[in-house]
Amino acid sequence: MTCQHRAPPFQAPCCQEQEEAISRSSWDERCAEILRRNAVQYTNTEIIALIETTTGKRFSMSVVSRKRAALGIDSPRRNQWSGPLRKAYLKARTCSLREDPASKREAE
Repeated sequence: MTCQHRAPPFQAPCCQEQEEAISRSSWDERCAEILRRNAVQYTNTEIIALIETTTGKRFSMSVVSRKRAALGIDSPRRNQWSGPLRKAYLKARTCSLREDPASKREAE
């Protein structure tokens, strides 16, 4: 598939398919080893920099994230508490929105 957008030369490719095709074709055992060795301590951004400095290959965040997930390694600095708080907040907000003020006035 060809890109229909023209990006300036200093910008990253605008089509995800092109970026993934480039990344997929150049991911090798060295990149996988760097990811396995450093995945517990470093974030995806830091791993991208490590791979680039070691091998000279550059990957997008989504590629490294998928490779990490395929290995079954969780992100080292994952925020474990904000997800449940957000769910509780949204649930409470949804429940309060369901209460109809007109039905309260009729009950009085």
